[in-house]
Order: sequence, then C-alpha cells, then structure tokens
Amino acid sequence: STCEHVGIIRALLENGVDVDARHRSFPSALEIAAKNGNSDIIELLLEANADVNATKLLLRHGADVHVQTPQFPPALQGAASKGQNEIVELLLDNGADIDAHDQQYPTALQSAVADWWLLPLPVNIASANDNRSILKLFLNRNMNAQVQGETLARALLVAAFHGRRRMVEFLIQNGADLNQQVQSSALQAAAGGGHKAIIKLLIKSGADVGASDHRSPTPLQAAVTGGHKDAIQLLLDNGAAVDDHNQHCPTAIQRAIINGDRRTVELLLCRGADANLQVGQLAPPLYIAIAMGHR
Repeated sequence: STCEHVGIIRALLENGVDVDARHRSFPSALEIAAKNGNSDIIELLLEANADVNATKLLLRHGADVHVQTPQFPPALQGAASKGQNEIVELLLDNGADIDAHDQQYPTALQSAVADWWLLPLPVNIASANDNRSILKLFLNRNMNAQVQGETLARALLVAAFHGRRRMVEFLIQNGADLNQQVQSSALQAAAGGGHKAIIKLLIKSGADVGASDHRSPTPLQAAVTGGHKDAIQLLLDNGAAVDDHNQHCPTAIQRAIINGDRRTVELLLCRGADANLQVGQLAPPLYIAIAMGHR
C-alpha cells in the first residue's frame, strides 16, 4: 500500500539515502513520484530537502502549490519549516498564498517561526527555528496589514517562549506589538519558558508586566507555574503585582502551593503576597496547603 511505501521511504531517508540520487539515465525519485501522482511521497521527498530544480519541474508540470494531505502540510508551510529559502521564494513566485491556512495548518509565515502550541503556522516555525531570512521573505511580500500585525505578534510570542533573543529583537525592530494578546502575550510566553534575557529585553522595550486578558495568566503566574524562580524575582523587581489574578487563574501563591514549591511560596510571602486571598473556585492558600498535605 502507499502508506507502507511512505514508511519504507521515510526509513531510507532517515538513514542517509540521497534524496536527489539518480541511477544511470533514470529520473529522480521526486520525478517518478510526480509522474505517478503519489502526493504523500512527493511531500515526503520535498520535506527531505529535494533539489529546488525538481520543485521547478513539478511546478512546470502543473503541480498545485496549495495541495495538502492528511500526513503533510502544504508545500509553502513545509518549505518554511525546513528553512528552504529558495523553495519558499519559488513557491511564492508561483502563486502560493502567504495567508492561506486552515485548522490543521494555519499559515506560511507561521511555519517559519513555530513550535509550541501555535505550530505549525509558517511564521511560527520560522520564529522558533530562529530563521530570520525566511521571515524577511514573508514580511517583504504584500501581506494583508491586519494579518501581518497578528502574524508578527504570534511570531514574537513563539520566539519569546523558545528564548530566541535575536529573533525577538528582529521582530521588535519590524514593528511587532509587544502587548498584543494572541492566546497570551510575548512576556507571558517568555516567563512561562523561564527566559530571563528575553523577559529583560521585552520589559525594556515596553512590555506590560501585568498584561493578561480575562482568561490567561499574568507573566508572574506563568513564571510561577513553570517554577522559574529567577524569572519570578525579575518580574517582581520590575513591578509585577504579587496578588494579581482573574476568575480563571489562581494567584501566584496559590499556584506555587499547588506545585508544592516551598521556596517560591516563601519568596512570594516575603514580597507581600496575601496568604488569605481567595480567588475563583480555589480556597485560600492555607486551605490548599493543608488539603494537599504540605507542611
């Protein structure tokens, strides 16, 4: 079956087989797959860095730049995720829609930045992989202004979570909104990842240390959830409110108690955390500690 063939081909590629190798006068693997119409195998070979000239051949023979299969993303997302600058540019020149997305594969700019929960949008893939050259390719195209603003915000969030300082700097220089909420803010993402250098850079550049929407945690709560003590200290030193909360997220001290993180509990108490504060459905801190058996 095609599925079994895909598995065999994947195993060969993972063991160092040259994707562009030719035998005598026979065509390349990609050319054979194209002739046979095996879309899964075509995508697998392209994913393995098949020669850009083979991509040109496929396009000349009418290959659909937007086609995708259950196993593989559209070509533009795949090329962006692999850092294949030439192929990305070639696909864009042949009409690939930079803003195209669906529930499974959001957009191409996101694939150049991503990983984490926002993957596999092309921009996110580029950002997580610290691939600024592909990101520049996307940003230099005529992207819808609203889409570009959200795309930059998503890319910044992903880069911040992965600790990609140079990518964060690049995105800030290109106008990314530091406080735009795309499920969370860049500072929340950096705090959740425990990246002190990124947290410092974002705060210095104007990020709001208390930013959150009515459902997501604040940067401080995100840092406490991840147990990142240096990040917690840094946020508190820069004005984070120790008892800040909403109805959907526990306070920082409640989260620290749930985690059984005594050092963070002590730090928060020293910084003025209210040990009697009750939020949402959670009991006050002391009750939580007793219920969880903490001493």
